[in-house]
Amino acid sequence: MTPSYANNAAIYDNYRAPARFIEFEGRVYKFKGIERKADVDIHNYRCNYERHNLRIHLQGGVPFYVEGIYKIEDSAVN
Repeated sequence: MTPSYANNAAIYDNYRAPARFIEFEGRVYKFKGIERKADVDIHNYRCNYERHNLRIHLQGGVPFYVEGIYKIEDSAVN
C-alpha cells in the first residue's frame, strides 16, 4: 500500500520513514534516496509526470520542513 498525504500538514503529522512510493496531493512520487546534512536527514522523492521533486527534512525522525522544487531533470540531489 502506498502512503498517501493530502498536504504538507499530513506529512508533518504522519510521515516517519521512506517508502518506495508515496502519494502527495494526488500524484505519485518515487523515493530517490536520503541525504544527510549534520543531524538532518532529507528524504528525496520525484514525480516525473509533474517534473517535481519533494524533499522531506527530518530531525530525530520527525519531519520539520517539506520542500517542493520543480526541476526538468531527474536527480536525487537538488
